[in-house]
Parts: sequence; C-alpha cells; structure tokens
Amino acid sequence: MKVFWTDTAKSSFQEELSFINKKWGKKEVTNFINLSTDYINLLVSGVLEGKPSRRRNIRISVISKQTTLVYKLNKKSKQIELILFWNNLKNPNQLESIIQKQ
Repeated sequence: MKVFWTDTAKSSFQEELSFINKKWGKKEVTNFINLSTDYINLLVSGVLEGKPSRRRNIRISVISKQTTLVYKLNKKSKQIELILFWNNLKNPNQLESIIQKQ
C-alpha cells in the first residue's frame, strides 16, 4: 500500500501539531508524530483499523484520545489516501459533514 496525503490532511496534521505544542509542549508533539507514523505504517502493512463510515472506502479511526484520522482505502490501486486529522474536541457533526463531501 502507498500513502497519499491530501492537502487537507497535511494542513490538519500541522494544526494538530500546533495545538499539541501549545497545550503540552514539544515532547508531546514528538510523541504524536511517532504515534501517527506508527499508525500509518500499520495501514500500509495491511493491518486495517478503524470503523467504516457510511461512505464507501472511507474509514475513521481514533489514533489518540485527542485525534481521529479519516482516510480512504482504495484496494484496487493499493493506495491509502489520508483525508483529515480531526481534533476530537471539535463538533462531531462537522466531521460527518466533511466526510459526506468526500
């Protein structure tokens, strides 16, 4: 499996890093980066986690207490498209709205 980061995934990941840095500091930023990398590596290795959304091929997975990853799985092209890193403190209805647009 190959991983593709959408622009939204890139920017939302940076937002999460900024939030974590402000709230907990650089050590936790490093921990979150490692946690995210490990999780993405599990996806690449074929260990699929997360619950399927109502939309076909989109999965939602809590990767930390504070963050959910939304990604699209395309088995045919063997690609994982990272869509969004979502701060779980935000309104969950907004997340569902974003997923419906995918």
